[in-house]
Amino acid sequence: MTTPPGRTLLFSLFLFLTTSALFSWQLPSSLVYREGKTIHRFHVLGEGGGYRIHLESEGSGSKVSQIYTTDALLRTLRWELDSPGEGTRILCERVGDFLRLKGLYKGEKIEKEMGIDSRSWNQLFHLGLMPFVLSGERETVFWSVGINGPGAMKAGKVKATKRSREKILSLGESVQTLRVEMSLTGLLSLFWKGDYWYSLSDGLFLRYGKRSGKEGSGAMELTERR
Repeated sequence: MTTPPGRTLLFSLFLFLTTSALFSWQLPSSLVYREGKTIHRFHVLGEGGGYRIHLESEGSGSKVSQIYTTDALLRTLRWELDSPGEGTRILCERVGDFLRLKGLYKGEKIEKEMGIDSRSWNQLFHLGLMPFVLSGERETVFWSVGINGPGAMKAGKVKATKRSREKILSLGESVQTLRVEMSLTGLLSLFWKGDYWYSLSDGLFLRYGKRSGKEGSGAMELTERR
C-alpha cells in the first residue's frame, strides 16, 4: 500500500517540528560555577555543527584546563586535559566504539585504546545532559572516563535517573528544577552517587551536591551566566 504524498509530507513536517522542540535549547556562551575554593569557567563556542567547550578551573594555587569537542547533542567526540601541577596532559578521542587516549598522566606516559559500545560518550555531563533533561526519557546510560581514584583513565558507564521536581534558589531566584541522580552502574553504584539539579525551563545545570533549597548550599553551584 502506497502512502499518499501529502500524508508523507505532513508526517515529515510533524517529525521535524517535534524533534526541533525536543532538542531546542540555548547554551550560554559563558558560565561560572563555584565549588568550594575552586572556580570553574566554561566558555562555549559553536563549531562545525557542534560545540567547543573550554573549561578553566582555578583554586588553591592550581589551574586545570579542559577542552571538549561535542556534536550538536553535546555528546563528546574529543577531550583534552591539561593539569600542569599534576604533570598531566592527555588527549582522548572517540573512534567508532573505542576511546583512544594518550599523553602524560601524573608524569608517566600513557597510551591506550578502550572498547566501549554504541552508547554516548559524555565526558562533560554537567552540560552534556541538557538534551536528556528536556526529553521524555526517565533514565539514560553513557560512558565517561575517570580522572581521579581507582577509575582514573578508565572508561566506565554512568547511569542518570530523573528523580523529582524541586524548587531551589539559583542566582537569587526561585527556579523549578529536575533532580537527576547520577551513579556508576552495577555493583559500582555502591561506591558513588550524586545529585544534580537542572533547570526545567532550559535544561541548564545549576547545582551539584547537597539536597537543600538554600542558595549556597550545594557543593558546586552556578554563580554567573551570559
